[in-house]
Amino acid sequence: MKDQSLLRNQRQKELGQLRQRIAELEKVKSSQGDLGKQIKHTISLLNATLESTADGLLVIDNSGKAVSYNKKFLKMWRIPSSLARQKDDKALIDFVLNQLHDPREFLRKIHYLYSHPDEESFDVLEFQNGRIFERFSMPQRIGRDIVGRVWSFRDVTERARTEKALEKSRAEFESIFNSITEAAVFVDTHRRIVAINPAFTRMFGYGIKEVKGKTPRIIYANEADYVEAGKKHHHPGAVNDKAVFECDYRRKDGTVFLAETVVT
Repeated sequence: MKDQSLLRNQRQKELGQLRQRIAELEKVKSSQGDLGKQIKHTISLLNATLESTADGLLVIDNSGKAVSYNKKFLKMWRIPSSLARQKDDKALIDFVLNQLHDPREFLRKIHYLYSHPDEESFDVLEFQNGRIFERFSMPQRIGRDIVGRVWSFRDVTERARTEKALEKSRAEFESIFNSITEAAVFVDTHRRIVAINPAFTRMFGYGIKEVKGKTPRIIYANEADYVEAGKKHHHPGAVNDKAVFECDYRRKDGTVFLAETVVT
């Protein structure tokens, strides 16, 4: 959820900059006098903004006309230039529907936003061929007036595949880690406990909520053994080779026992 919020804030900032460019263009168009040079300059800035972004961008006015779009948008949605030149939002929507995994939800969100012009939106679109887009939309304003809507599409297919692969690897690791019959504990570079397995809980009596973020000092029977282990295995210059040693440990109930420890 936190990552999605950061992504949404980033997209909101980017679209805000685009909206400002478009508003500048509309302001110049409505000005009095001979401003041909200024108009050309503003249009040039707008086009540069549209084409320089990695996102596919589409701007629709309140009458359903596609007033601006970039080449990335056409490429992402595989829209022919002849259709784009018609500047018909409905025709564009009809063309892309069969590409989507859930076209009804795609349409539902569009209709909702067009009937609630002041709202912003962020969602994910899944395609029939496996592609994944993020869709972000916000109202286009000139001053306080809403004059249309800006749509931004970002292809996140590779990122989504990577995240899915990482999640699969994480699940496989957790399955193996939890099936180990010996007590196992992971610590970070500051020697704070990150994870324990069920065998650790059975041996020491502690659950993860009781030890996470703490150091393994709580399970050592002797302070000297804890300090010595830290000097040998938990400092920047420590050798990464596996080490095996024995020392006394203390369970949650206070009982002390001798155990062999393997550090890797």
